[in-house]
Amino acid sequence: MPYGVLPTALFGFEGTLQLYAGWKAQVERIGDLSLHAHLAAINPGHPPLATLHRAAAYVTGGELQSSLTIAWVWILRGLWVAALLWYAWRCRDCLFAAIPSRAALADWTVLLLAPLPFSPWLEPYHAIPLLVGAVLCIAVALDAGDRRDRLLASAVLGTLVLFLVVRVPFGARGLGLLAQFLVMTVILGLLRPRLPRIPAPAAPLA
Repeated sequence: MPYGVLPTALFGFEGTLQLYAGWKAQVERIGDLSLHAHLAAINPGHPPLATLHRAAAYVTGGELQSSLTIAWVWILRGLWVAALLWYAWRCRDCLFAAIPSRAALADWTVLLLAPLPFSPWLEPYHAIPLLVGAVLCIAVALDAGDRRDRLLASAVLGTLVLFLVVRVPFGARGLGLLAQFLVMTVILGLLRPRLPRIPAPAAPLA
């Protein structure tokens, strides 16, 4: 509702239509694979896109707009959608979480990651939600709680460190990011039913 009310109040009805029409045109422009191919041809490596299209084309040796590349992109996106649905299923009995709480932080991390594999203009720094999830996993790994949960959280941290140490070729970086998104989402899904859904009690003052 605010997406329509606020622009209308500021720009009027006609101005709002023009605003969203301009936004739509920009999204269509940056999602144009022929533009991506042109930019890569005139200046290889720039812009530094890490999209699944670019990764699929790099791995298969095909063109960005080839049917093989597009097929692989939709297979990978289908895998990502399946992971998101599985995460939602894991939350079915513990859906509501207070803010702030670890459960809410896990949910927001997954929500921030959710649209990234579909982005037509994904750059590596857009994956900053991984840092949020890593902070949560550090907290879980340092807890004196369930040993299994500590191991799961440590697995996420180990995966993120591995991708920092072992540099994926930039052309395939989209696959590397998707792998990290999947590991983060699956591990948070395994942890989610046991994560506290209420704020941690404040530490007593000394």
